Amino acid sequence: MTDITATETPTAVEHAHAVVAHLTAKLAAIDDRIATNQKTRDALSYAAHAQADQKARKSLDDLVAERLKIDFDRENLTSALATAKAHLAAAQRDEAADEARADALEADKIFAALIATYELNDRARQALAATANRAAELCVALQKLGCYHPPSRAPFDAECRALSTCIQDNRLWSGQFDHRPLQHGAKIHSLKALAELWHASARGPSGWIGVRLGAPVTEAAE
Repeated sequence: MTDITATETPTAVEHAHAVVAHLTAKLAAIDDRIATNQKTRDALSYAAHAQADQKARKSLDDLVAERLKIDFDRENLTSALATAKAHLAAAQRDEAADEARADALEADKIFAALIATYELNDRARQALAATANRAAELCVALQKLGCYHPPSRAPFDAECRALSTCIQDNRLWSGQFDHRPLQHGAKIHSLKALAELWHASARGPSGWIGVRLGAPVTEAAE
């Protein structure tokens, strides 16, 4: 018999597999014995019955007795193999259930991490909302002065473009987003840089601030 305890700590499935393999091999060996017994009986039967060979008759009787024992052993082995296969199926079900439970526990941990991560995301968005509202208030303050650069929708468009960069094409934040309407297709690395461009444009020779200062100031004020 194959050593079914060859490994240090075989699992229930490994042990059951080894038992099934061992019994299957024994059953195959018995089938070989049955085939050999039958072939020999065929030859002896002719001599014993057609030729009245007493020696052949004696050998034939022995083979019949042996066949009865082999058939009995085969019946027992067949029953044992069926039980072993049932044990293997049960062990496989238990192993699958254990793996499923382990996966479920791991999923619980992942969900806990996801919830904690989204909690941080919620806090970050709350802070973002506060700064976005403040930016909108500052743009309104510019408009109250009569300065409509940037346009009223520009801050909201810029926020949307910055946020959408985080989720486009299943990529993480790339640090760049389309900057419109000042320069179609230009890439800006931050909202700060975008506001600086707005300021520089307003302070240019024809910009709202530049015209009122009466000088072509091109550098943004500190």
